[in-house]
Amino acid sequence: MKIGLIDDGVCIDKELKKNVTFTGKIPKAGNVVIDEGNVSPYSHGTICAKIIVKQCTYAEICSLKILDDTLSASVNQLSCAITWCIETVSYTHLTLPTT
Repeated sequence: MKIGLIDDGVCIDKELKKNVTFTGKIPKAGNVVIDEGNVSPYSHGTICAKIIVKQCTYAEICSLKILDDTLSASVNQLSCAITWCIETVSYTHLTLPTT
């Protein structure tokens, strides 16, 4: 089961290595690109991925990083992420910070 995770990225550690099948990001321009950048093992996206995998051990996590270091993203980034998930995965976990 493919699950899209729209958040601040996922750190692929030994606990998540077999479950994370895609890591991407959507820059302000609004196109999905492969993301092999450094993500904190304590990021919200990483914690969410671990919770999902704990409940569903066969889940395939497709991480889309849209939140920047200030935990903000544009409407365009969010729209592109949702569109990508509709076209690519069965389920989507979405985290939206508000101010």
